[in-house]
Amino acid sequence: MQFFQSRRFVIRTMIISVCVILLLVVFLSWHEMRIKKISLDEYEWADEELVSFAIDEISTESIVDDKSLTVKGWCVLEKVPTRPVTIYVVLHDPNTDDSYKLPTTVVKRHDVSEFFNDGTYYDYSGFSTDMIYTGKGLPDGIYDVYLLYTAGEEDPVLVDLERVVAI
Repeated sequence: MQFFQSRRFVIRTMIISVCVILLLVVFLSWHEMRIKKISLDEYEWADEELVSFAIDEISTESIVDDKSLTVKGWCVLEKVPTRPVTIYVVLHDPNTDDSYKLPTTVVKRHDVSEFFNDGTYYDYSGFSTDMIYTGKGLPDGIYDVYLLYTAGEEDPVLVDLERVVAI
C-alpha cells in the first residue's frame, strides 16, 4: 500500500504518462502531415455554382536534391461557414488515375468574408501548403490540382481548381 502512495511512484507515473501523451501527439501529427494516396471515387464533386475559390500561388522549386510544392489560396461553399474547416490539396495524375492528398494549413482570410459580405463567416477559408515532397511517395508527373474541402457538418467534397502542376 505504501508503494502506491510513495512520492517517487507518483512522480514516475506522471513522467511516463506525459511521455506517452507526447509520443501520441507526435505520431498523430506525423500521420496527418504526410502525403496519402486516396481514391477520388470516395468523394462527391462540389456543385460548381456553389463554390468560389481563388489561387494565389502554385509553384514548384528544386533546391539541391529536394523538390518543394507551394499551393496557396482560398475556397468557400456559398452560405456555408468556414468554422470548422478542413482543406487538403489533392494532386491527381490523369494518366495513372492515382491521387494524392497533401496536408494544408488553414489561413485566416478576413478579406474573403468582406468580399462576399453575405453574413456568412468565411474567415477560415484560406489554405496553404508548402512542403518538400522528395522521397515522400509522390512520383514525378503532371497533376490536376483539386481540393478536398470539408466545412462544418458537410460531407467532404472535391473542388476542381482547373489548374495543373508538373512535379
